[in-house]
Amino acid sequence: MTDSDSAATPPQSKDPHAFGPGWFDPDHSPSDDISPPQGEGDKNDVVASAEDLLEEAPIPADISDHLRNLLEKSGTRDRPEPEEIARFRQAAMLNLGEMNLIKVLNVAPDSLAPDELAEEYLAMVRAVYARPADFDDACQALQQPGSIVVLPRNAGTGRIISAHALLAEMHYNQDIRARVGPLTFGGLDKFPAKRLPQEDNWCYVLELPADEEGFQVSGDFGASLKNLIYPLQKRNSRLVVLTTPDQWDRIKWGAPSGVVQLTGEATAKQIAERWLLAEDPEFPVRKWLDNPEIDHILQGQYPEDALEIVDHIRSASRADEEALPAKEALTAGLRESPDALFHRQVQSVVNARDHWEGQLLEWHSETGRTSFERNYLLAAAALRDASVAHIYAQAAILGSTFKENVEISLAGQQAPGVIQMTKAIKAKLTARGTLSFARPGWDDGALEYFWTDRPLARTAFLNWLAEAPFSDSKEALEKLSPAEQRELAERIGRFAVRWAARHRNSAPLEKIVARWHDSDLWPVAVQLITSASVHTASEQYVHEVLLRWSKNKATPALRIMTVAVCAGEFGTRHTGKALRRLRHAANSQHPEVIESLREAVRTLWAEPTVRTTLFGYIISWCEADDLLAEAGRRTFGALATSVAADDPSMPLLLAGMEDDGPRPTSISLAKGWRTLLGPDSDLDEAEQALRLWMDGALSHPTIKETVLESLRAAVDTSVDGGPVRPRDNLRRLLFRWESASAAGSSVARDELRSELAKLLDKDLSRALDHALESANSTGGAA
Repeated sequence: MTDSDSAATPPQSKDPHAFGPGWFDPDHSPSDDISPPQGEGDKNDVVASAEDLLEEAPIPADISDHLRNLLEKSGTRDRPEPEEIARFRQAAMLNLGEMNLIKVLNVAPDSLAPDELAEEYLAMVRAVYARPADFDDACQALQQPGSIVVLPRNAGTGRIISAHALLAEMHYNQDIRARVGPLTFGGLDKFPAKRLPQEDNWCYVLELPADEEGFQVSGDFGASLKNLIYPLQKRNSRLVVLTTPDQWDRIKWGAPSGVVQLTGEATAKQIAERWLLAEDPEFPVRKWLDNPEIDHILQGQYPEDALEIVDHIRSASRADEEALPAKEALTAGLRESPDALFHRQVQSVVNARDHWEGQLLEWHSETGRTSFERNYLLAAAALRDASVAHIYAQAAILGSTFKENVEISLAGQQAPGVIQMTKAIKAKLTARGTLSFARPGWDDGALEYFWTDRPLARTAFLNWLAEAPFSDSKEALEKLSPAEQRELAERIGRFAVRWAARHRNSAPLEKIVARWHDSDLWPVAVQLITSASVHTASEQYVHEVLLRWSKNKATPALRIMTVAVCAGEFGTRHTGKALRRLRHAANSQHPEVIESLREAVRTLWAEPTVRTTLFGYIISWCEADDLLAEAGRRTFGALATSVAADDPSMPLLLAGMEDDGPRPTSISLAKGWRTLLGPDSDLDEAEQALRLWMDGALSHPTIKETVLESLRAAVDTSVDGGPVRPRDNLRRLLFRWESASAAGSSVARDELRSELAKLLDKDLSRALDHALESANSTGGAA
C-alpha cells in the first residue's frame, strides 16, 4: 500500500510503477440510488464472509493466517501493532495489485451497497499515513455536513490513501463517527444528486473516471456540485472527490465556494519515516533517512517508490553480513568507520534500488559462467516461490527455448545439481523447497538486467513464460496439481501485469492471453486483467490496452479477453469505458467473440445501476450505420432473447414493467427490434425473441401494450417509403408463432396475432394514404 502522500513533484519522465504500494484501492460495488447496509450486521457473518474470501485469495499462507488473527481481534483497538503494519506492507507488495488483503478487511454484507471500509483498514491507514501540510485544513472543512473536498491529484501519487485518510478522520472523530466508503461514478458523464445513497451519516469518496477517447466528464461537473450539498446536508453526510489536475482545471468552473481542495503532498522521505516508525517505533529512522545516500535515492520519488525503499531498508537492516556488499566496496573512510556494517547495509539498499545492475554485470561476466546458470537465475526470478525442482526443469526448457544448442540432461549427474546452481545464483534453499534471495530485490534486478541486456531474446522468453504453467517436471516427481498449476499461473500473471504496466509494453500480457485461451487457466488470466483494470496503480494503462485489444482483428483471444473483462467489475465501475470497448469488439465476426459479447451484455444487465446506461448505448448503436448497427443488433438480440431471472416467461427487457425498475419505452425498444427484423438480421434469433415476447404478453397482461406497440413501431412505414422488409419478416414470424401453438392456447394466440395484424394494417393503410396524398399534391403543383 502506498502512502497517499506523493513525493514533491516527481520527475515527469518517469511513469509510476505498475504495482507495489500504490495498490490501496479497495474493491467496491457500484451504487446508484442504493442505500448502504442497515446497521452494523452480525460480526460472525462478516468473519465468515472474510473466511470465504481468504479461501479464494492467492495470499501467502503466513499472511493469510495473520489476517485470520486480525479478523478475530476485529474492533478491539484503534491502532494496529507494528507486526501488523509489517504484514500489511508485505501483503501489499507480495500480492502485486491483487490486494486480496483489502477484500478480506472490507466485507460488505450487501453487494449493491457502497463497501464500508472496515475498522482494521482505517486503523492501518491512520498508522502509516504521512499528512501533507494542508491535510488538517481539509479535515476541518469536512466537519460540517454537506462539505465537499476535492483532491486533484494524478494517479500514482497516493491519492487513494489520501482520500481514505480523510474518511478515517471522519470515522474516528468522536463528534461524527461517520460510516465511510466509496461511490462509483456510473456510466454517464454526469453525477446527479439522485445517485447519492439515502442513508445518514456517511462520508464518501467519489473517483471521477479519466477522460479518454469518446468520453469526458461533463464540463459543468463543478457547477453540479451545488446540487449535492443540500442532499448531503440533509443526510448529515460528506463527500471527497478524486480527480486529476488537468481534469479539474477543465470541469471546476462554477464549483461552489465552499469546496476545499487538498493539493499538498508529503515527500517520499516523510512517507518512508511514517512507515518505518509504524512498523517499529524503536527503529533508528533518523540514522537511516539522514544518511546522504538514502536521502538522495528518496528525493523526488513517488509514494510506491518510497515504500519499495522502506522494504529494502528493512531487509538490509536484518540481512546476514555475508549477504551485504563486501567491505572492500566502501570508500576507504567508510571502510574503517565503526559504522562500516551500517554503511554496507546502506550500500545494499542503494544497489537494490539500482536493480543490482553493477553486481549483476559482474556476475554475468564471471569466467566460466554458463548459460544454464543464467537461465536458472532467470527462471527463479520469474517463477518466484515455485518449487526448486520446477525451477530446475524450467531452466533447461528455457535454454531450449533460446535455441542455445547446448543439450542439458537433468537425469543423472552430468549437469550441475540444484544445490550447486542455487549457490551459483546467490540464493538459498528454504525448508519448503523453494528459493529465497538474501539480497533484497536480486530477483527483480535479474529480470530487469535480462530485459535490457538481451533484447533479441525477449520474444522467446515471453513464449516460455506463457508456457511454464503447463510444463511438469515429471522426472522429479513434481507433477503440478491443478491447484499448484493455478498458483504458478497467478504468480506468472502478476509478474506479467506488473511488467507490462511498468514498461508500457503489453507483449507479456498478450502472450499469456493467447496461450491460456481455451485452457483451464483462462479464468486466471481474466481475473488478473480484471484486477489490474480496476486498481489505481495500473488501471490507466490497462484501460488503454483493453481499448487496443477490442480493435484487434488478428488475435481473437484479445477481443474475447476484453469482452470478458468488460462483463466483470471493470464494467460495473467503468460502464462507459466498458461499453465503448464492447462496441469495438462487436465488429468481430469470430463466433466466440460474438457469444462472449452477448454474455457480457447479459452480465452487465444483471447490475441494476448500469441498465439505463447500457440500454442507451445499445439503442444508439442500433440507430447508427454499418458496424455500429451490427453491434447494436447483436447486443439487443442478446437481451431480447433472455428471460428474467425469477420468471422464465417474462422477457428480460420488460421485467421492470411490473415494479419500479427501469422502464424502456416502446419507441426505444422499437429501434432495437427494427435491427432484429432487418434484411441482414438472423431471423432465427428474431423468431426466438418474438416467441418469448408474444408468449410473455399472453402470460403477463401488464406488458402486452408495450410488446404490441414496440413491434408495431419497429415496422411502421413512413411517408418516404420506410422499411418494408422488416414488416414482411414480422408477418412471417407471427405466422410461425401462431402455428407453433400448443393445444388449448391457439385461440389466445390467434386473438393476439390478429390484434397486432390489425394495428400493422392500419399503419400501412395510413402510410399509403399519406404517400398518395403527397403524390397527388406534387402532381397538381406540377
